[in-house]
Amino acid sequence: KFGASFQGSLKACALISAYMDNYGHSRFATLKLCTKSFFFLGLLQLNFHRGFWIMWGILVIESSLDTIRVLLAYWNCKSLGKAQVVSEEETRDLQQGNSAVLDPTNVYEDLTRPKSIAGMVFLVQAMLIGLVM
Repeated sequence: KFGASFQGSLKACALISAYMDNYGHSRFATLKLCTKSFFFLGLLQLNFHRGFWIMWGILVIESSLDTIRVLLAYWNCKSLGKAQVVSEEETRDLQQGNSAVLDPTNVYEDLTRPKSIAGMVFLVQAMLIGLVM
């Protein structure tokens, strides 16, 4: 149904999407990043050790949001027939049959890849982050 309310894990998925996908507006992105930077700077000046771990925790949670969103959508919607349409563009795509073709660009979004490839990419990223720290 068009305009249906979200239920269950789709509500959390929609909240995550709303939080993450507002970078299309340059003012919002700039304001969000500056606010977060000043917050982290204040934490580090007040108590460096505790501020560092709070900053690290927030950044880990934020970087995991996309994966959480994909997993919530995957667990909730097992087929395209159960998908909830929330925009006119999605309605047109479903009527034309365009939305059945999935082309994930991120290795973590592609659930059909072997787990070893995703694990290897994750390990390389962890090693690079460890070298920088």
